[in-house]
Amino acid sequence: MRVFSFFSVESRLVLLLSLPHSLKPIRAIARVVWTQEPGLAEACDCGLQFIEVAPEDREAIAQYIEQGITA
Repeated sequence: MRVFSFFSVESRLVLLLSLPHSLKPIRAIARVVWTQEPGLAEACDCGLQFIEVAPEDREAIAQYIEQGITA
């Protein structure tokens, strides 16, 4: 994920994700597993591991990814 704030490894984040064609945002809790400090750019990249996601939201994310791969 590209962010404009630096989060250290092991930080926990509450995410609200909006998927196209979805009326409600997905709420998830994630843990930062790696991070790349910003160089000259203002943004930095980090990798997240989802810790808590409701089963129906997990399914919606999986369907969205599958559609992107097959489209």
